[in-house]
Amino acid sequence: MVSVKTNKDIIFKQFWRDNARFADVFNAVFFDGEKVISADMLSEMDTDVSGTVETKHHTSEYLSRRRDIVRKISCGVEFVIAGIEDQMHIHYGMPLRNMIYDGMGYLKEYRELSRRKKKNFKNSAEFLSKLSKGEKLHPILTLTIYYGEDVWDGPVRLREMMSDMPKQMEAVFSDYKMNLLQLIQSENYKFDNEDVRTAFDVSRNIMNGQTEKILETYRDRVMNPEVMAFIGAATDMPEAFYECCGEEEGNMCRGLEQFRHEGWLEGRQEGLQKGRQEGLQEGRQKGLQEGQQEGQQQGIRFVVTNMLRKEMPVDMIISVTDMTKEEVEAIRRELEDGQA
Repeated sequence: MVSVKTNKDIIFKQFWRDNARFADVFNAVFFDGEKVISADMLSEMDTDVSGTVETKHHTSEYLSRRRDIVRKISCGVEFVIAGIEDQMHIHYGMPLRNMIYDGMGYLKEYRELSRRKKKNFKNSAEFLSKLSKGEKLHPILTLTIYYGEDVWDGPVRLREMMSDMPKQMEAVFSDYKMNLLQLIQSENYKFDNEDVRTAFDVSRNIMNGQTEKILETYRDRVMNPEVMAFIGAATDMPEAFYECCGEEEGNMCRGLEQFRHEGWLEGRQEGLQKGRQEGLQEGRQKGLQEGQQEGQQQGIRFVVTNMLRKEMPVDMIISVTDMTKEEVEAIRRELEDGQA
């Protein structure tokens, strides 16, 4: 049995190292459950995509990047590279982060190709590009799996990280879309692998407080230790949960029933709801304070503007409003430019 004290990242990596599970989650997310990828099509690849990025000024920067899980998918004589990124928390820069991972993967293959060619270039164009005409890189598919209990509210594409731009420019902007699977919203995916289906289903229902539904569906079912470790890591189950389930392959429902009897599951749900309510209240309070501050600033600005229009001395304005001379002068310039 994998201990819940083990780092969550290690537990999820161990779970997805199984090729049958890896293939199934990709089929569910990318191909609506159709069995496009099978376990025997997968082989392990190096997760390290670190390398140097050189500039036209002959300087270089070393980027250290290591992916969570990477597999090569054999497609006849060619192959596609597939990777999983495990994410425990919402990351507001995830599209950019994944784009860098993919870019480093392409750069790694590009450099491997150019090193193999050495000096066998036919013309100056091949020499400059370090690739032969028609030489191809292999596609990379990246799937981010998010295990958090709050719905992902971050960007899912690079465009959503950008500032506003004119519509004409937006039409030609080179976007990047990340592929995201949220555990909390996984009920509509068609998982065929029993381990994957059980891991997502039980974890999601524990998060939603649906203990009865779990007991009804999985009563007396003996589960793989890695599935139970996945569930424990995703839902923050304590070590005692596994002791209730039994050693090695365990009956998870036995552990859930005891935890429900002891009130732990209800306490967990109440704690989550209380935490969310407190967070919402804190956000509202902060918003109110910020609104009051903004209102005060706008009010002071209105007073200063009127005093300037009446050509009152700057020193008097400063003494009345506690504004600095620079702030008053800035408002004066806006008035002169017709902006205030």
